[in-house]
Formats: sequence, C-alpha cells, structure tokens
Amino acid sequence: AGGMRAQMAPEPRDILWSNVHVSSKQRRVRKIIADTIVALLLIFYIVPVPLISLVLSEQALKARWPSLEDAASKSLAAAAFVKMLQPMGLIGLMLLLPPFFLALGVWEGHISWSANTVSQLSRYYSFQLTNVLLVTTVAGSLVKSLSKILDRPRRTFDLLGESLPQVCAFFACYIFIKAFAGLTLELSRGIAALHMLLKRLIYPFSTPRDKQAEIVGLRDFDNPGWFSYGKYGAQDLLVVVLLMTYSVMTPLILVPGLLFFAIAAKKRR
Repeated sequence: AGGMRAQMAPEPRDILWSNVHVSSKQRRVRKIIADTIVALLLIFYIVPVPLISLVLSEQALKARWPSLEDAASKSLAAAAFVKMLQPMGLIGLMLLLPPFFLALGVWEGHISWSANTVSQLSRYYSFQLTNVLLVTTVAGSLVKSLSKILDRPRRTFDLLGESLPQVCAFFACYIFIKAFAGLTLELSRGIAALHMLLKRLIYPFSTPRDKQAEIVGLRDFDNPGWFSYGKYGAQDLLVVVLLMTYSVMTPLILVPGLLFFAIAAKKRR
C-alpha cells in the first residue's frame, strides 16, 4: 500500500493494444477465473487420457481385433502401426490445448505477447506433465497389472514396480512420433500449406491485403507468423522429463530422444 509496481515496458510490436485499457483489478479477477478454468480442465482432462490408454493400447487393440495380432506377428510395419496408435491419439488430443491457452491469456488481460507466451508455456507444460507422464504411466501400469492386483492385493506396489518400466515402450513411440511426424511435417511446411488451404476455403481472398490477412489463426504459405515458444518449449521440456525419468530404467529411450533433439535443433535454426 502506498507503493508503486514498475517493470520494463515491452516493445510496441509486443504489446497487445486491446488489453492496455484493462485495469489491474480486472486482470486479477480474470486471472482467478482463468486459473479456475485451467484447474477444472486439468481435473476433467484426466478422463480421456486413461480412456485412450484403454481403447488404443496395443493389448486392447489385439484383444478386440485378433486379426491385428495376426498381422502384427507377420509384419513389422503392422506391429509398429499398432504400437503407434495410442501415442498418436494422445498427441492429437494435446494439440488442442495450446491455442486455447493462448486465447485464454489474451482474455485474461496480458499486456504483451511475451507475458502471454510465458503463461501458455507454464499451463501447457503442467497439462503435459500431469496427463501425459503421470496419468499415462499409472494408467498403463494399472491396465497391465489389474488382474494380478485383484488376485493378490498385497503385492500391488511390487506389481506396479515391475510394470512401470514397461511403459517406456509407449513413451519411446511417443517421442518417435513427435520427431518424425510432428517436427518433420513442420520442417517441410506441410502444416503451413494446410493452413493456406483452409484459409482459402473459409475466406477466398481477392486483394493483396486479404492475402496477407490472418483469419482465425490461419495464414498464407509465405506468411509464417510468429514462433510459438509456449507450445514448443513445453513439448521440449516434457521430452527432457521423459528422458530423465526413464533413462535410468531403460537407457534405450535415449535413442529417440537424441533423434528428437537433433531434428528439433535443425528446425529451430
């Protein structure tokens, strides 16, 4: 009370001018609401992650469709495809969050893109750490050990301790998909081409200004926009945590980790 809070002013290009008029009181109220929304999402978002593990896991797919088990036993490509379905479903689910967090930060009243990006990184990383690492690890271990736990409840922790390292195969596939599907698609600018196609379907341009305009986040191929530090920084941090967690149990996970950061280093240049 009676004091003043001061900080370095952001550059004019970094300022969200629509939020300059938002008062400190409004920002505090909006931050409480935004944090509450994020907390509720974090609680209820846990539901679809174990559901993906139950529906798209290798064991569930082979049990539901015996023909897949036969195909996987005869073909290495089919076996790899079956293993990749669960990580692909999880990655697709998580890709919905970064634009939502970015929009939530703008509504919250952040005065600059830099501050909004830091908020996006923190929230997205928390989501990934909780829903990808913790929930998938526990869910995968419980699915594999549930019948044994029901038969011998006293050995619950022993059985979980034996099955936890086996989840490493899922995370190795997860990192492989992010490296060879996500990063390579971005390097080849396939996503930018898709954005341009969707933009032209939604908003056919007729003037040079329309061509350069950004429509609901969609841009033209020659307009790359900004680099989403909040999204990619959180994804890279999650890979680091996965490698540090499982390298002591299964050092083989370092191979996809090395490939991921080799491709990511090329992309960031």
